[in-house]
Amino acid sequence: MKWLTYSQYLYLLAGCAFFVSVIYKFITNQDFGLQAIIAAAFIIMFFVRRKFVKRLEKHQKNQ
Repeated sequence: MKWLTYSQYLYLLAGCAFFVSVIYKFITNQDFGLQAIIAAAFIIMFFVRRKFVKRLEKHQKNQ
């Protein structure tokens, strides 16, 4: 169970890393479209995983 709690922050960390890369490529006028999509996907996955963990914890408390 602890792995699920910490893994959501790995998604957030990866999303931030890709976002920084997108900013750098934007400043240097390079193509950044794919990395922007990946960064958005990681950030969305952070919120999805967070909701899943909360739902799982709530379900375990009810049993």
